[in-house]
Formats: sequence, structure tokens, C-alpha cells
Amino acid sequence: MSMPEEVGAPLELEENGKTGGRCRICGAEVPAEEVGAGPGGETTCRRCRYRATLDEASRTVDEKEAAALRAASVDRTTSEKWRRRAGWIGLGLVAAGLCFVWFQVAAGPMEKPRPYALGPLGEDAPGLDEAIRGLWEVRAALDEYRYRHGGKLPATLGELRGAPATCPGCGGKWIYEKGADGSYRIACPKPEAHRRAAIFLSQRYGPPRVRLSGSGGEE
Repeated sequence: MSMPEEVGAPLELEENGKTGGRCRICGAEVPAEEVGAGPGGETTCRRCRYRATLDEASRTVDEKEAAALRAASVDRTTSEKWRRRAGWIGLGLVAAGLCFVWFQVAAGPMEKPRPYALGPLGEDAPGLDEAIRGLWEVRAALDEYRYRHGGKLPATLGELRGAPATCPGCGGKWIYEKGADGSYRIACPKPEAHRRAAIFLSQRYGPPRVRLSGSGGEE
């Protein structure tokens, strides 16, 4: 809302008894009790003061709308920045995935890590890794069985769930021995096929045990 045009230059205050003077904006007579009632102590009539109040309210509303528009512009700018950043991150992840696939194809299949066991593994033992992995699977199934049956050992390995019935390295059936004191020994039936003297699992050792020579009474 625009301010009304001023009528000429501001008029001087007139002291005439009936009126206190004239409005400095429109020149209308102003009662004595309203002299200096305008903004900044100026003498203005009620109509001009009303218009000034409306203009001030209009400016306040315009400033609030401008501030809201500026805030919305900042929000849009920030949102666009995050969208662009997310797009670059996505492209980076795709590129990293493609590089990984290319590396796998170029380098060929990765070698399977050797299983852990106590004793000499060596490189001259065919099927030894498979036998050790089979014993680890038997160990896991045995621990599960004992947990479900209060620590008791199974009568046969056939009672174990998910355990191989034979040695994966030589194909022979596991040798299963258990004692009255809760001890047990599970061994490969043909350790010589793996160029070893013994490959077994017992309650004394956590991991499978591998020996090049005789048992030495350590089971």
C-alpha cells in the first residue's frame, strides 16, 4: 500500500483557539488535544494517522513474506546440494562395484583359505584340507548335540545333524571312539591317504589335530 501524496510543504502549526493547527500531510484542521499525536511528535489528522498505520502494517507483511521467500530459497538450494551430493556418492559406489568386479574377473577366483588345525599341514598332503574341514563340521554338530542333551555324547555320529558321515578327503567313514569319562576321539580312517600318521578330533584339543608320526599317547 503506497503513502498518499503530500500536499505541498509541511504547514506551520497554527494556534487559533478552535484548532491546534493543521495536518502536515493533508492540511486538514487538527483539534488542539491531537497536536503532536502523530509519529515522531508530528501534527497529523486522524485520517493520515490511520493511513500511516495501514502503510506500516503493509510494510511489515511485505517484509515477512520476503523473509519467508528467502528462507524457502535457502531450503531449496540446500536440498539441491544434498541431491547432487547423493548422486555423486551413488556414482562413486557404482564405480567401486564395477572396479571390484573387474578385479575379480582379471585376477581369477580367489584361493580358499586353508582351515586351521594343530600340527603340520604342509603342501604335500592331498585331501588334507577337506579332511580338516570335515572334522570342523563334525565338531560343530557335536557341540550342538551336547548342548541339547545336557553334555551327553551321541551313541553314533549318525545322530549328529549336519555333520558329514565320511571324511571328505578320503571318503572313509569316521572312526568314533568314546570313553565312560566323557572323552571322545573322532579320526580319519585313512590318514595315510593324506600322507599323515593321524588326523583326528578329541576332547583334549579344540581344533583338529594332525600328526606326521605316531600318536605318542597324547590323545
